[in-house]
Amino acid sequence: MQPRSVKSGLLPLLVTAFVWGWPNILIKLVSQDFDALTQSFFRYLAASTTTAVLCLIFWRRAYRDGWRNLRHLLLPATVVTIHQMSYVTGVYLTSAIAASVISKTSALFVPALSFLFFPEERAIIRNPRFLAGTALALAGGMGLVLARGGMMMGAHPAGPVLLILSAFLWSLFSVLIKPVTGRVDPLVITGIVPLLSCLLFFPIWASLAHLGQVFTAPPRSVLIMLGSGILVVGIGNTLYYIAIQRVGTAISTNFLLSTPLVAGVLAYVILGERLTPLQMVFSAVLLTGCLLISRSAMPKKAQILRAR
Repeated sequence: MQPRSVKSGLLPLLVTAFVWGWPNILIKLVSQDFDALTQSFFRYLAASTTTAVLCLIFWRRAYRDGWRNLRHLLLPATVVTIHQMSYVTGVYLTSAIAASVISKTSALFVPALSFLFFPEERAIIRNPRFLAGTALALAGGMGLVLARGGMMMGAHPAGPVLLILSAFLWSLFSVLIKPVTGRVDPLVITGIVPLLSCLLFFPIWASLAHLGQVFTAPPRSVLIMLGSGILVVGIGNTLYYIAIQRVGTAISTNFLLSTPLVAGVLAYVILGERLTPLQMVFSAVLLTGCLLISRSAMPKKAQILRAR
């Protein structure tokens, strides 16, 4: 892995961390207007339609080549479809705060799966910087949320179970999609995978969801739902694919333990919530962990040169 690739992969990770600080907030904002299946379906439909149109206008050849790799995309699309249904339903059955923490259990699943599937990532996963950074990021993320006054797990015990399941499925998806990023442009993947998911998802949505909700809900709620798909799935997932293409799945997933911090900052800016001194301490712990994780991807020579 070249130093240039590591550095070029950190910017997409930073932007992804910001974008992925939003989904639970946006899902909860319109949860009174739509059921979980409707949100899941239309978020992916908005993302796939937007990216497909962009690809057809600007990257038509790459988009056409992407469909030639359909057999490599079917399994990841199936996995991410089940992930999306589990995740959104889990958010409905818990608080947004609890969901943001539980979803970070992917940081435990991804290194284990990467260790099994990707020999080139084993050295990174064994790296003391990576292990220490992961421990600090997990401690900081958990502390940051717990310091808000407790995690409201929700009345339904299925919520946390569904979120842990979705975290495992997202981890499996990350491992499955990494080899595909070497064959297909990341933006094209975002234009194809959610579309395949919608095709797989449509019979379930049509059978179990309230079909008229999208037509009777307030226009503001419809825009928030569709915008959530374009922002979080369309832009966020594309940048995530770029990151795992450049720095690997383990680094990318564990660096994104920073999203609870992003959510806290967004809550302060948008909702006027203030970080307590204890939350600031945990934020510093989390950021230190992310810094160690990002530095563990650098070759030893690059780390020595940077230290001089």
